[in-house]
Amino acid sequence: MKFIPLQDKVLIQRTEAEATTESGIILTQTLQDKLPTGRVIAVGPGRVQDGDLRPVSVSVGETVMFAAHAGAEVQVGADKYLVLSEPEIFGILEV
Repeated sequence: MKFIPLQDKVLIQRTEAEATTESGIILTQTLQDKLPTGRVIAVGPGRVQDGDLRPVSVSVGETVMFAAHAGAEVQVGADKYLVLSEPEIFGILEV
C-alpha cells in the first residue's frame, strides 16, 4: 500500500527524541516531548495559488520539526505516520 499526499500535505514518520545531547546532558522526558521531529516520507505537489502551482518547500528524506499536536495520525499497513500541511512545519533540521 502506498500513500500519496495531495496539495501541500506532507507525510512524516516521527523520530524518537534523543535522551541525551551530544555533550552528554541527559534530557528530561518533558523536554524530549517538546521537540517533535520526523523524517519526510512523501510530499504532495503543492498548492495552486493565483493560478500557479506553488511547490512544497520540503523534500523526501529531510528531517523537520513541527508542533507537538500538529497534523493527523494515519496508519498505512503496519506503520503509523503524521500528515501535516506545509504551514504546520516549523523548519528543516540540518546535521
